[in-house]
Amino acid sequence: MAEKTEKPTQKRLKDARKKGQVIKSTEIVTGLQMAVILGYFIVEGQGMMDAIWKMIDISINSINLPIKIAAESVLAAFVFIMLRFMAGLVVILVITVVISCMAQTGPVWASESLTPSFNKINIINNAKNIFSMKSVFALLKNILKIFVLTVVFYYLLNQHVNMFQYLPSCGAECGVTVTFTLVKWLWGAFLICYLVFAVADYAFVHFQTMKELKMSKDDTKQEYKETEGNPEVKQKRRELQRETANGSLVQNVKKSTVIVRNPTHIAVCLYYQADKTPLPVVLDKAQDYMALHVVDMAEEHAIPLVENIPLARALFNQVESGQVIPESLFEPVAELLRVVMNVSYDGDD
Repeated sequence: MAEKTEKPTQKRLKDARKKGQVIKSTEIVTGLQMAVILGYFIVEGQGMMDAIWKMIDISINSINLPIKIAAESVLAAFVFIMLRFMAGLVVILVITVVISCMAQTGPVWASESLTPSFNKINIINNAKNIFSMKSVFALLKNILKIFVLTVVFYYLLNQHVNMFQYLPSCGAECGVTVTFTLVKWLWGAFLICYLVFAVADYAFVHFQTMKELKMSKDDTKQEYKETEGNPEVKQKRRELQRETANGSLVQNVKKSTVIVRNPTHIAVCLYYQADKTPLPVVLDKAQDYMALHVVDMAEEHAIPLVENIPLARALFNQVESGQVIPESLFEPVAELLRVVMNVSYDGDD
């Protein structure tokens, strides 16, 4: 099997989205929910405490009332708390979940993941998933979370343990206030820890997903061939041709000494004439559909095309359009130009 060393193409990423294979961390969603809960109780905490104490007073004052009247009074106070405080919190949490998921993945309708498949109940495949790197990471992450949160919980309780000995003489209302304050401190500490876990989890999910979607060189070439015959791609390329017909890109392609390409999604226009430029210059560079368009124009105008993945990536990432190449790329570019220009001269002869 060919080694998968190539970054996934846009088509590969798009197909993965249809299957529900997107970069999303559930830890970020949970962490944001915890932050929302903490913020909500900081803002509404005092009002909620007042409402709870009012319900307790109603319960105490209703002891001597008929059961029906007492139950109605307590129930009314309870319903008020639920509607006034809990309903608002639930709505905010739902909005938080939707926004946090959309921010990570955008709108996703993974219809293929909903389609019944034998692979979903395949015992061998499921066994592989259980012992996969993703499952091992999830297990270690949960163990580490429990350990860290336990240490934080123990430390904070140990720091404030002295205040509990004064609670009996503090009174019920004072005791609830002290407890509520301690819970806020604990929740805040947990939140900070959880946000650290969320960042680490997102980084791992991103790394793992991109690794799973990597392609071999044969895959990229095969996808390129398949894409060439796609009506949508042809239409997109016709649009690009119309857009660039009178622009600078076509002129830069015509002027290029060579086009360095990564099979499907990078094309860099290199120009060098010993009597005109002291160093090779990157005239222009293109990505994805535009890169395919540059390749088409190069073939149309008989500009040499060279497939060199490492050099194409380096030129694309390190050099801006209109700039000369950096010293670190002198050797590979010089070797490339030597070959191209020798071939050109041989052809002229």
